[in-house]
Amino acid sequence: MMKNFFSRWRRFVALALYQFDKFFMRGVSAQSALMLVLLIGLILLGPLALPLGMYSPENKDVASIGHKYGEGFWDAVWWSTVHIIGPSDVSLDYGANTSVLVLALVLSMLSLVFFGGVVGLVSAGIERKLDKLAQGNSPVIESGHLLILGWNDKIFSILDLFEDHHKRLTIVILSGHTIADMREKMRSERGLIRRVHPILRSGSPTNLTELERVAFREAYSIIVLADESNSNSDEGEDIGTIKTLMLLASNMPGVDPRPKMVAEIRRPENLDVARLRALDLTRLLK
Repeated sequence: MMKNFFSRWRRFVALALYQFDKFFMRGVSAQSALMLVLLIGLILLGPLALPLGMYSPENKDVASIGHKYGEGFWDAVWWSTVHIIGPSDVSLDYGANTSVLVLALVLSMLSLVFFGGVVGLVSAGIERKLDKLAQGNSPVIESGHLLILGWNDKIFSILDLFEDHHKRLTIVILSGHTIADMREKMRSERGLIRRVHPILRSGSPTNLTELERVAFREAYSIIVLADESNSNSDEGEDIGTIKTLMLLASNMPGVDPRPKMVAEIRRPENLDVARLRALDLTRLLK
């Protein structure tokens, strides 16, 4: 019978931990709710001191025990809250009976664990946010910017052109490379950047959601490059360019101002297809 009991108990614990993991993985809101529940639970441990002799005659001179609310529930709640917020206040329990002193020590120790968990959640949240920024997943909130879709070696010539002959300009680059790869390539190929402010985003230029993430409708001009990050062949790169043009053509605003556009087509036989697919654009692409 004991074996059956322990088997059921282990199953119950495993199920409880599983449900806890599912709840905890829901994100910041679930984690914050859980920490709030734990905080309330800690505070409600305070009234346990009442039946333990919190207001017995031997505790009348203990500094931490208040008497403002009739020596009842709310005084006990305040007592536990003080110990949770300031664990060092356990020193004010000097002279209390053993039961109350042990409860005060437990509250102080649990408060250290609780606030350690809060600090851990905050630091983990900040780390996730920094990782998200490093991955370039956040949307671009810009207007009047130059948008470059795709990546190949010509991008450095374009950046040099605007660096040398243009006023300060925000350039948003969307390609299939990772942010780290693009930064490393720019560091090794370009060096110091003064006038041009590049904003890098990782994603596919043939995906409308990714295009919306780089604010393509608000751009002043768009350059579509043959994207080497999507294919190794010229024909494949041109197919990606044509797909991007089709998306741009079908999702641009119907009224001016619309972005000025230019695209790179590497194989001459694909030029007519690109022009055909871009009839609705504001400028003939070639």
